[in-house]
Amino acid sequence: MSGAGRSSAAIRTAPAGAFAKPYATAEVVDEKGAHSLTIGKLGEAYYAKSSDQPGVYEISSTSAESLDKDIDILRNKKLFDFGFAAISQVKVKAGDKSATIAKRDDKWLLSSDGDREL
Repeated sequence: MSGAGRSSAAIRTAPAGAFAKPYATAEVVDEKGAHSLTIGKLGEAYYAKSSDQPGVYEISSTSAESLDKDIDILRNKKLFDFGFAAISQVKVKAGDKSATIAKRDDKWLLSSDGDREL
């Protein structure tokens, strides 16, 4: 039985059929390469295996079901992800036209137009 408060323990192999049709798969790529986490289900029990760690883990239903998300929920909807206080200059280019806006002394200036204050 996979209870929400139960800790995961490594088991040598998954029961036959646990990963025949994965419940969920997460894949990421970083500077070291591709990594995956696969969740399998057999009956009411959930199992997890990683491309980076040997063995299979029995996990709680809460952990497994938390990965069952629509891609739109996981997608970052921010165009830029940084603090606005740190921005000192913005450059915009569209085709052969460009503009540069720079912050100097707490004022924003259109640098590409003779430092006109905005």
